[in-house]
Amino acid sequence: MGSLDTLPGEVLLLVFDQLSLLERHRSLPLVCQAFLQLLHSPQLLGFHLESTISNGQPEPRLVEVSLQNDGLDDVNYLPRLRSLCEWLTRRAGRHIRRLHLELGGPDAIHTHEEPEALVLLAASLTACNSMTELHLTGLSIRRLPLGPWLALASLRHIRIHSGGHMSISGSLRSLSALESLELEPEEREFGIRFTPEARLPVSLTRLCLGYKQDFDFMPDQHLELVPVRWSVPDCLSRLTQLKSLSVCHDTYVDEEDIEELPRQLRHLTQLTRLALDITADTALTLTALNQLHSLCCCRAGDDVSLHAGPWLANLQRLVAPSELVVGSLEALGAAQQLERLGVTYADTQQLVTITTLVVRAVFDLPLNWNHTDWLKVPRGQAQVTLYPWMAAFQRQECMRRWLQAELCMSEAQARSVLSRCPALGELDVRLARRRLRQLDRQLGVSKMDAALLVLRRPAMLLPAISDVVSYAVGRTGPALPG
Repeated sequence: MGSLDTLPGEVLLLVFDQLSLLERHRSLPLVCQAFLQLLHSPQLLGFHLESTISNGQPEPRLVEVSLQNDGLDDVNYLPRLRSLCEWLTRRAGRHIRRLHLELGGPDAIHTHEEPEALVLLAASLTACNSMTELHLTGLSIRRLPLGPWLALASLRHIRIHSGGHMSISGSLRSLSALESLELEPEEREFGIRFTPEARLPVSLTRLCLGYKQDFDFMPDQHLELVPVRWSVPDCLSRLTQLKSLSVCHDTYVDEEDIEELPRQLRHLTQLTRLALDITADTALTLTALNQLHSLCCCRAGDDVSLHAGPWLANLQRLVAPSELVVGSLEALGAAQQLERLGVTYADTQQLVTITTLVVRAVFDLPLNWNHTDWLKVPRGQAQVTLYPWMAAFQRQECMRRWLQAELCMSEAQARSVLSRCPALGELDVRLARRRLRQLDRQLGVSKMDAALLVLRRPAMLLPAISDVVSYAVGRTGPALPG
């Protein structure tokens, strides 16, 4: 019977491919030179490599290629980094297309070791000259300068999650294929700074600066909230191909940067997705962005509202503080394509206002504006303002999405809001139920009950009631002007 090393190389590749990257490189290179050469073949390295250098347990989704935790805290971190970087430089780098490196926590490396670590990292990444995607997480280098060392012409996506401050120094224009750049400090006290000479590639279509925080109830809009310290790059206005931009801030931003952003933003007319804090100046600048279909207003200034204009014609998704939504109802009446509305930093009374508008539109009942002083909309324009919103509810898909999105709240929140909702108090429930007896009752739920249940548990009944609700809106009450 022949031994394993007598098998043809193509068969050995299939056998080795059944082992994890760690298992392959832990012992097989010690067997013979032939095994060592096979282990570094493109077929085994593949196009997507994930690795981790950590003193804790590796995440299950990551492939461990360095030494396991030996209980010696961080004394072996730099040797592990040297080993990994040498392997990337000498063996694997030229074959890699997508690289995700997990590089330990914020205390994994001593300050005096940072310069060597940065040199090692730069050299190993430069060796990956066919890479299209780079994802670095857990960087423990306190100040990571980004500059020409990232000059890989093949890179299309870069995401760096750093345990310290980040700075863009010099030009990144050599990244001529770069489409997406995400820089995420680990904590809010860390920041992103652009030096005056910093230049970003004009090929960028997506730019995200800061701490990532997704809206789970709007999963397909891909905008991040980023409340961190940041500075506006001087070259931002030249990124005319930018499609998606996220630059929200917290209390750590300079006043001059707040004033600079609107001046640069008006040049980015190709934007379709935008996340930012709304000031009076930025609200005015939005009127120049006629391609916008997703807007996330992280925070809004006092008494700031959105302006009416053609820019609202394509708006499909809006996330904003409740005060901004209520103050912008008149303008939003022109947003006839609006499908999803997310409300943040919600004041209870403002939630009452927004919830009542939706409930009223769902039931298609007359609105008694003369007795709704709590509604902060000019009386003479309120009916006109709401008509486009109500007309949208006649479309089944829009109805389903609205019920799913902007009415997402906890059960306790929903009860509190509904208990204070004047519109519900004015509804004649018995009359509404008599009208609903004519509907198909195969699901055993009335229109009123369905709406209230969705308010309390938005994800529970959506598939079951979507047909009933759309049928009710289409068949009951007077027709609405479109």
